[in-house]
Amino acid sequence: AAADDYRNQLVTKMQHSDALTILRDLSLDGVAPNIAFQDLEKLIEFVEKKFLKRKLSGAGLELGSGPAPFSAVLAKRPEIQKMYAVEICRPIVEMLMPKIAEEVAGSAAGKVVGCVGEFNNLELPDKSVDFMIDFFSLHHSPDPIKTLKECQRVLKSNGIVICFDKARPDYLTQENLNHLLDKEYDDDFKKRMDIPLTPKFTRRQNGENEYRLKDWQRFFDQAGFSKFHHFRLDQCRGG
Repeated sequence: AAADDYRNQLVTKMQHSDALTILRDLSLDGVAPNIAFQDLEKLIEFVEKKFLKRKLSGAGLELGSGPAPFSAVLAKRPEIQKMYAVEICRPIVEMLMPKIAEEVAGSAAGKVVGCVGEFNNLELPDKSVDFMIDFFSLHHSPDPIKTLKECQRVLKSNGIVICFDKARPDYLTQENLNHLLDKEYDDDFKKRMDIPLTPKFTRRQNGENEYRLKDWQRFFDQAGFSKFHHFRLDQCRGG
């Protein structure tokens, strides 16, 4: 696919970049130019304190991980045994993931296990993972119920999926969602992601999908999850 070709080219260009540049330019598409790995740590700590009421521990899995920034941050914790970082793009796993793990996790880098694969086939034993993290990845699945059933298979009975993802308002129609998907990326984004300015390149062509909050609720319910809680982090307050 064209999107895969552009991504591979970008990864090759970034293979000598430092971890922070990879985080900002690849994981976050340049939309958060001042973010640091400490901000990812604070985000996880906030979710643990505000919503989970406990610390993450055991074996974790980062879905569609890219260069695995969350895996590297979590691997530093003594209560984390290992982090499986599942990413479909082989160059990211081979070229960028080790750099992130070594620079961020240091002596604990070995706990980050890079896996070339896709989240509909996790290739792990049943009930082998304590938690999963999705950072703007699951919405790329064209069949979220199938994806979440695979997650459910791998998760332990009390396991959880933490999704930092987008949910469109329930009042949007399918026509509205299609309009969003057929929107072309602007020139600034194309230049940043090393995509040619022509021909036309839309969000749909880049593997995006648009789901409403009620769609996410249905996906998790039909995949067999017993609980579904949602929060708008931009409206949450610490304390």
